[in-house]
Amino acid sequence: MPVMAETDTIQSPQPTPTKSPKRVQLDSNCMIAAVEKRDTAIIAALDGFYGSAKAALTARKEALKAGWGLPELKDKKTAIKKAWRDYRLALEKTRKDFRNARKAAWQQFRADRKNCGRGTTSIDNTSEGVDNSL
Repeated sequence: MPVMAETDTIQSPQPTPTKSPKRVQLDSNCMIAAVEKRDTAIIAALDGFYGSAKAALTARKEALKAGWGLPELKDKKTAIKKAWRDYRLALEKTRKDFRNARKAAWQQFRADRKNCGRGTTSIDNTSEGVDNSL
């Protein structure tokens, strides 16, 4: 083994350059506000949905009771059929209105999230699909 003098230096291998990790530049307060805005809008849409569904059910109940109270069979059938049709149409509109409001809330959220900085989707990549079952 060679002996080294005090003036000798040991050359250590050059470190291999590594990529520095991407810095995530995001505004957490901006994301908090975006989540608040989105979820408040979805909650309001859900409240509207249940209010409209309840109103449709109440109208159906009253229309069916009135239809069953009619003396003529022909009028009874017509009134009952109309009560069910009106109820079905009211629920279709209620569902459509809720779906559109929910989609609009998510669309606005995606726009708001873009203003919060890079990296927001890599941290929270959940999408609108989770609310489709509402």
